[in-house]
Amino acid sequence: MKKISVLIPLILILAVLFCSCSVAEESFIEPFWNNYEKFSYNVYEGETKKGTMTSEVKKVYSESVVFETGKTVEEASGSLLTYNLILDNGDYVKSKVLLKTNFEPVYSERYFKRGETETVSYCSYENNYCNYTITENGNTVSDRIKIKSLYCDNEIIYLMVRAARLENSDFSSITFNTADIKAGELKKLICTKSSTVDIVNGYNDTAKCITVLISVSGEKGTPLYAYYSSEEIDANGVKVLKAPVQIKEGNYTYTLCGIEATA
Repeated sequence: MKKISVLIPLILILAVLFCSCSVAEESFIEPFWNNYEKFSYNVYEGETKKGTMTSEVKKVYSESVVFETGKTVEEASGSLLTYNLILDNGDYVKSKVLLKTNFEPVYSERYFKRGETETVSYCSYENNYCNYTITENGNTVSDRIKIKSLYCDNEIIYLMVRAARLENSDFSSITFNTADIKAGELKKLICTKSSTVDIVNGYNDTAKCITVLISVSGEKGTPLYAYYSSEEIDANGVKVLKAPVQIKEGNYTYTLCGIEATA
């Protein structure tokens, strides 16, 4: 993996990787979450708080889903992920992805600002292609990438890892193929289960978590670390499974400080 010194998550799995990934086995993933879940995090660089982020997942049932780009998906069923990172210096990442019930993405959009650079990208998935458009500081590029069966949008890597049944002792890893839209090639993203650790956080003090290392096959660099609760967490009477308690990306750490859920 390219060295991860990236400031903002979901840029993190290489800023050029906007579009797709595929999984080896459909039976290995499942949308076990509640009808609505929202996770809030404090963002730290070392010991210094730098901002906040939220991640929301909502199940949709034959609904119309409207995106900021103007795209409307009618009669959508599956899950909708909305992600917002706001840093104190004004940088941000905002994204939304619609998934079918079988985890195949339908459409995604992403808004990113880092310093003077502002980028808008969106992907539409049709006929085994990811059709994408990227506009950066007024310059627009559109193209498409051939994708394999069983794929997911790159904005939901952490959601897909959460959905994988890595808590089961029979499974130790899952591999995704992800499209590098600048290089025009697929790369393998390997997600490997590691030790169980206690993670101190701002929501329930300490959570026992499964550690998952995320790296790109054949490339050097520091992996990403994601920590998912191995025990149920209570959110005002609603049971939340495999809550993402903490994420580490280089010098940056995203630590859980709140959960909202509706069964």
